Amino acid sequence: MVGVHVVSHLARRGYEAMTTSPDSRQFEIEQLKKAAQLYEDTPGAEISPVEMLPMLITALVFVVLFLSARYVLGEVVSTLAMIEQPQTTVVEHTVRMVPDDAHPDAPLDKEEKEHLIDEEVIVLKQDPITSSIRKTMRHLSQVGGFRARFRGLPNAAIYNLAHTVSVNFVCSLFGPAEWMQALAYIASSVLMAMLHMGWTHAIISKSSTKPWYKRSVGGMKTWKTLALPSAVYATSQVLTYGLPIVAFAIFTSGVTTPQCRAVGVAVAGLTMLALSVLILLPASVTLTRIEASLLPEDEETIVPFDRSLNGANTAVISLDGTPRRGSVFVEAWRSFDMASRLRLIKFYVKMAFVQFMIILVGVHVILAELSIIGLDRVTILAQSGSAQLRLAAMGVEQN
Repeated sequence: MVGVHVVSHLARRGYEAMTTSPDSRQFEIEQLKKAAQLYEDTPGAEISPVEMLPMLITALVFVVLFLSARYVLGEVVSTLAMIEQPQTTVVEHTVRMVPDDAHPDAPLDKEEKEHLIDEEVIVLKQDPITSSIRKTMRHLSQVGGFRARFRGLPNAAIYNLAHTVSVNFVCSLFGPAEWMQALAYIASSVLMAMLHMGWTHAIISKSSTKPWYKRSVGGMKTWKTLALPSAVYATSQVLTYGLPIVAFAIFTSGVTTPQCRAVGVAVAGLTMLALSVLILLPASVTLTRIEASLLPEDEETIVPFDRSLNGANTAVISLDGTPRRGSVFVEAWRSFDMASRLRLIKFYVKMAFVQFMIILVGVHVILAELSIIGLDRVTILAQSGSAQLRLAAMGVEQN
């Protein structure tokens, strides 16, 4: 959200700089007016709504598929991967020597115990459920059927709506400056920490008859426990999505060549990738695991999870009633071992590939439909429509 505001602000400043001169502005208006009339002045360019309907339906289908994959993988599966604790099975094996005529199931007597050769303990580590997307989908279906893939969706809608409204309200009071938007985003995330926790609990726990608002309750101690990780997570989001855009603007300042702009895009992309791995990922894991550790005792998670965070959560909250947030904050990340971190990063790579394939297939299908309609006709329609929108934004009448 913050990144979008920064982009729009930079684009607005660039547009204002380009249109400062009255002559250049008038020239641009004339060009836009010509483009706006291109659709009506070109014979045979008219496209009926019936021709466009299949393409619009196709676009809608792929948008729904993309958003569904984004929620199911990016929210539900990733949350489960952040809290899952790999299970181990301990097997004790004893080797002994007994007479050949002895019964194999007979208990060991004193004399036979002296003939024991070896006794070993075998520890078997099971593969985590979230090690595979297909395995996780199968597990979700077993838990709650097809709808389990979208668990927590009502909580997500309520949280995002409340968060957006609060950010816009603060900005309307104190101004739309980028730094104010960033502060409002962080402050709203901290204030809405209980709602976010309810969203996480709806994802990770077994089906419950509790309404969404009863999953988002807790005392001041609970909110204090969530305040620090919520603030860190929101700040990491602002930095991860804002700094690359700022870096791109600085890198391409005064540069007009396409090569330099391409390098600027690459620098911004690498910056975002580095910040995502080094800052955003640890902050997200820490917040999610702390929220999961606060799940009520009468509810169970659908994947194995150590609510004590290696003993830190119990010790921190139950000593004197005052939560020492720093200890729980650190242990929430430490208890997520390196194997789990690598598994989560691999999952995000898989998720990016799935989303890329949806976009790739969708673009090719839409291009095939456009070729049937006629690319030239669609291009003329798009140019005219874009010109009309720009004229309307500039407050200039077309005729």
